[in-house]
Amino acid sequence: MTSLRRAGRFDFPSNGHAPMNGFLREVLGPRVRPEQFSRHPIRYAMPTALLTLARVLLLVSVFLPYWHMELEAPQYPNGLFLTAHVNTLSGDVREIDGLNHYIGMRPLQEAAKLERQASVWLIVAMVFFMEGAIVVHSRWAALLAIPALAFPVLFLVDLQYWMYAFGQGLDPKAPLSSSVKPFTPTILGEGGIGQFKTYAEMGWGLYLAFAAAAVILAALWFHRRAYKPLLDAARRSDRAKDGAAHDADRSDAAAERRADVAKRRSASAVAAVLVLALAGAATRAGAADAALRDAVVDDEHGSMAPPSDSPAAPRDLTPAVPGSIAARIRNAAPGDTIEIGAGVYRERLHIDRPIRLVGVDSPLIDGEGVGDLIVVTAPDVEIRGFVLRNSGTSLDREHCAIRLLAPRAKVIDNRIEEVLFGIDLKQSPGSVVRGNSIGGKALDIARRGDGLRLWRSDEVVVEDNEFHGGRDAILWYSRGVVLRRNRAHDCRYGFHLMFSDDVIVEQNSLRDNSVGIYLMYSHSITLRGNRIERSRGPSGYGIGLKETDRFRVEENVLAGNRVGIYLDGSPFTRERPGLFRGNTLAWNDIAMIFLPSVRGNVLTENNFVDNLEQIVVAGRGTLVDNDFSRDDRGNFWSDYAGYDADRDGIGDWTHEPSSLMDSLLEREPKLRLFLLSPAQLAIEFVARALPATRPESKFVDDAPLMAPVAVSAASEETPRSHRAGLLAVSLALGSIGAFVLACGREARS
Repeated sequence: MTSLRRAGRFDFPSNGHAPMNGFLREVLGPRVRPEQFSRHPIRYAMPTALLTLARVLLLVSVFLPYWHMELEAPQYPNGLFLTAHVNTLSGDVREIDGLNHYIGMRPLQEAAKLERQASVWLIVAMVFFMEGAIVVHSRWAALLAIPALAFPVLFLVDLQYWMYAFGQGLDPKAPLSSSVKPFTPTILGEGGIGQFKTYAEMGWGLYLAFAAAAVILAALWFHRRAYKPLLDAARRSDRAKDGAAHDADRSDAAAERRADVAKRRSASAVAAVLVLALAGAATRAGAADAALRDAVVDDEHGSMAPPSDSPAAPRDLTPAVPGSIAARIRNAAPGDTIEIGAGVYRERLHIDRPIRLVGVDSPLIDGEGVGDLIVVTAPDVEIRGFVLRNSGTSLDREHCAIRLLAPRAKVIDNRIEEVLFGIDLKQSPGSVVRGNSIGGKALDIARRGDGLRLWRSDEVVVEDNEFHGGRDAILWYSRGVVLRRNRAHDCRYGFHLMFSDDVIVEQNSLRDNSVGIYLMYSHSITLRGNRIERSRGPSGYGIGLKETDRFRVEENVLAGNRVGIYLDGSPFTRERPGLFRGNTLAWNDIAMIFLPSVRGNVLTENNFVDNLEQIVVAGRGTLVDNDFSRDDRGNFWSDYAGYDADRDGIGDWTHEPSSLMDSLLEREPKLRLFLLSPAQLAIEFVARALPATRPESKFVDDAPLMAPVAVSAASEETPRSHRAGLLAVSLALGSIGAFVLACGREARS
């Protein structure tokens, strides 16, 4: 009680000392005399006690979490957890950052760096401000308490800002940026991010900060109740002292003001008379001018002009006449075939009955850059032989050439050009998409739509199509789909599977895309006989598998990619090993990348030919529980240095590569600059000369093949244009060499 009494008093200096400065007196407010405190101790002690409690709550909150988020998804049955203190992030941060990398979100530690560095010091400063509020008995006490009062709300606002900035600022070049649109995570309550459900809630630290704010509000109420009467009494006393001195001055000033008012009133009366006179003259002149105009109009046209308040002529509200194709669809009976002749049809169609719509001589349907071109809501509809061009450009509405919303549709032999999305199937099982050419708009890759998209559409056959200039051909939650003999080039992903099971992808040609085929969270997938070339995007995977189960990758050719095959958490369970058989991986920067956690794969009878790096283990750890041979049949390695004395086609030595250069590249990829240079030769020479510097082998192939396995004919192309180009380059280089030699001989002679 003594300390509370001392905080309430703080007497002004008097009795010979200099008086307190006027501004300081105004800030600190009136002091409580001992006799006043004795009469009302609770009244004057309560603000101090409550502000002290708020300081304690705020300080304790620093050591407790302020916010929690839990993320749940099928592949994470136990969930992922993220916890935020005022100055740190904890929980599954690395795992969440790994997932965010695929959709293009920045690492979480890059968020709110300044706030996390300064937060503890800010809280300490707020505690000192509240210490000052205890000895201040004026409205300045509220100003000192405002930072602590607003702090918990500002924390949530800042958290929402960073969530928005990270969710909306996704990198469009990320491997899976097409899977998740820009979003804003929910900071409190239940939300969703892609396939994840999120649950966010306040932590105990934030609860304490809000409790401190509530206590501060109560303290300010008691503060006003205690000190406002004293402050009002002091002001009344000051006004009484100053009032007598200024009464005479106020009387003189009042007399002068009354004289000025009288003068202004007389001047205003004169001005009013002049204004009324001028207004009357203007009115008479206007009437005469109007009569003159009416006479002129009557003389020229023989009739009076309509009055100014007559209604305007009605607009033409007649609806536009429907296009000829739409009219024929409305008049068709179920099962009819409608043949459309050559021509340009500027209309958008809605097919609501089972019909066949057949184009003769490639009629063009032009959407004029607005909306969808064809929407199908009836089953058993066939669309064949059209040119579809110029859809709308809204990514939010996902404008497309053909939108299928009913089962058993057939889209065959159409040419689709300059559209945002190509063919969009939503809950359209049993459909067929065959023989179409689908090209996107000339937009930045982040603003393009998907050439083909399946959403919950089972047993669909997609074959003999060409996709170019779009984003992805993507499958979501679709089972039993067959993707066969399609071609995709100049896209982001050739094929992209998300939660799609029992899918066959065979004999497709995918070239010059960012990624060839990417499988995520799917099972029972067969990739067979595909040719994937020059996937050179930011990730540059020919085939990528993330947490995919029960898959077979057979007889594919992967050439010239940044990475031939990328494995992350696949197979997801040990129910069945992932099988790689009969594939040819040639001239890639890296043939295969394994994450250290990958287990349960079998590689047999594959060809690894002249890749800059054959096998890479990304991250810390070693590669275990993956077999590089089966039934005494390993793989062909172009860098195998063994021999076959018994001529059984199997190398007599195991293949255990231990390249020092490869080991250095894993730690410092920039050293790739020195590949195939004398520097690499020197490094490998040192490794051979000093065995202590040689790294451990990444894997062991117990039965390496001495000859490559024959490439399946189904996956081969006849690259005549490539051979012609190589021949031309060879002839040009030969001519240049001959010219240089000839010049050299002449110079010597």
